[in-house]
This record gives sequence, C-alpha cells and structure tokens, in this order.
Amino acid sequence: TEIYTLSLHDALPISYQCFLSASPSDRIAVVGGVVFPEFEVSPPKWIDPRMKLELCQTPKRFPYRRASLPEGNSAYRRLVAMEVGMFDTRLGPKGETRGYREGSDLNLRLQDAGYEIWWLPDAAIRHVIHADRLNLRWVMYSAFKEGQSVAIQRLNEKKDGMHRALFHLGRLAAAPFHFAINLLAALILWPFNRVKSVDLLKRTALILGFVC
Repeated sequence: TEIYTLSLHDALPISYQCFLSASPSDRIAVVGGVVFPEFEVSPPKWIDPRMKLELCQTPKRFPYRRASLPEGNSAYRRLVAMEVGMFDTRLGPKGETRGYREGSDLNLRLQDAGYEIWWLPDAAIRHVIHADRLNLRWVMYSAFKEGQSVAIQRLNEKKDGMHRALFHLGRLAAAPFHFAINLLAALILWPFNRVKSVDLLKRTALILGFVC
C-alpha cells in the first residue's frame, strides 16, 4: 500500500483512511493526531497527568517549518517518504537506547520538497507510560538523548563547512551559561513548583546532550 503508519496501532486507523481517501490536497505527505497519556501507575506530583499534544479540533495544515507531530501517532505516504530519503538512522530509538527527532527531521525534508503536513484531531490514541519511566533519572536520560538528536538534526542543516564551524563554536560558548541559568532556576523553583522545576532540569540535560 502507498501509506504506512508510525502509530501505536498495527493497522492504519479508520480516521486516517477516511481523511486521506478524500484529502483536501494532493501534496499531503504526513498526517498526525493527538496522544493521550495512560499511566501504568499514578505519576509523581512533578509530572502533569493532563499532558498531551492537542492543537485544535479541526484538521489543519502546519505552516512551513513549524510541524510538530507526535512521532508515535503519524501516518506517512510511503513513496513520498522514500523520495526524500526516509528516516535518518542516526536518529530515533535503537533497542533500549532512547533517541528522538527521526520524525521531525523527515517532516522538515518533506516540507523542503514542497509537501504538506496536516493535523488530524480525530486520529487520537492512548499511549501507555510504564512505571519504570516515571522517575527523574529516566526523564533526565531521555532529555539528554533528545539533546543529542537535536544536535545531529541541526548539523544536518549546516551544509557549508564554515557555517558548521561557527555553529559549533557559538553553541559551545553559550552552553555553560544556558546550563547554569536553567539549573539555578530549577533549584529555586523546586520547593514551589516542581512541574516547572523538572521542565528546567530537563532543559539542562538536553543542553548537555546537545554539547556531547
């Protein structure tokens, strides 16, 4: 079939099939929907149990370079994805090792090639979050690995050698200040707002991963 899915379902959901069979544009390459978390156990207080990505209640096209779809609930036109080089194998998870950005990286290349990315609110799924991932160590590790993925993605966009060198120097020079500011703010906020404090700690881990 021309379409395959990255969703948590084995088969393409009916909502995707209906939308793509009568799509508003022949340039649509990716469609994605909302992800609702389903916790295996009650999450700690510093995790927001309502967290989800829900942009709007009607289908919409993402603006250029502003496509942020849940990578666990997206469907692609297979031939179009192959046309732009499929997924970067340096990104994304590998076995038990966390990794990210394989979807967003492919989405940017699809938009660069003139294709469209759409949001489909009816294509909702529930994502089970297991108990062993509801601890600060796992959250920090995931943020660190995401930082590494972000760095790979950004460097892919810097084709010119001089631009890559300047990017390296600029980000490395700024990293200690960004790290220190986020860490200090996280420590100050911890007694008052642990959700925000953990968000800032995740940011520090992401910066470390990016530098590495």
